[in-house]
Amino acid sequence: MGFQRVERFLGFAVLAGLTGCGSVDTINSDEVDSNVIWGRYGITHYSETQVIDFSAQFRVGGSTGTTVRLAAPSRVRVAGSEMEVFDGDASRVNLVGTFYSHSITAPSEIPEDYTFYWTRDDERQVENKIPLFVAVSVDADSFPAEISRREGLVVALRDFEASPATALGEARVTCVLKSRNLSGRDLESEPEGEGGATGNNSESSPGGEEEEARESRLEATAGAEGCRFTAEQMSNFVTGSASVHTVVSLSSSQVSGHGKGGTLSSRTVGPKVSLKIVE
Repeated sequence: MGFQRVERFLGFAVLAGLTGCGSVDTINSDEVDSNVIWGRYGITHYSETQVIDFSAQFRVGGSTGTTVRLAAPSRVRVAGSEMEVFDGDASRVNLVGTFYSHSITAPSEIPEDYTFYWTRDDERQVENKIPLFVAVSVDADSFPAEISRREGLVVALRDFEASPATALGEARVTCVLKSRNLSGRDLESEPEGEGGATGNNSESSPGGEEEEARESRLEATAGAEGCRFTAEQMSNFVTGSASVHTVVSLSSSQVSGHGKGGTLSSRTVGPKVSLKIVE
């Protein structure tokens, strides 16, 4: 598995809550009753690069249990391919245990959903379908290229639907405003908040000038007018280059075929729009 794919999955893992509280140990599926396996399936669509990442993880007994390595005939497939195992026991840095991933280039016409197929050790096949969302675009013409943090920011959106409805429930649309570091690379951090504008965070990193190393991230839930970041919320935001993008996300516990339950997740990350934050 390529480093970039692992990096993207680990970012998704933080968002999904895989890190920090779950076991990183691994057991083979033929040593476990399939009826006690908990499952997590996720899709992340990066609309800017037109990459779709799929991830799956299996645990014994629940969300924090020992992770499961599938032993033949057990396997997991999605988008016409068998998913690749990332073996936690073989990793130099084992943060989340064993999981499965697969990446594709997004087709020209984005499908409404993808189905994961898990073959249990008794060769029974379990299916879980997850919706995929069309990206919501930031209207770059709705704000100037330079934004005063003393005045705040309102971001208008294109192709916006407040709460896209699916069989698994309603999705959530948010805007993410992020600073850039000295190299101009977007800072990838990140648990998302649950509503409003959240996550204002300014930090310094060792080994550099404090002002140069500081970073900021804010998240706001989209509404009829788009996303609003108030002057108060932006008061400590780092000045300089920044970007804003949207995320359409859904998380559901309506997992099929897992005796101990699980989670289905879908995220579509919209294209980034560059801007500059000034005093």
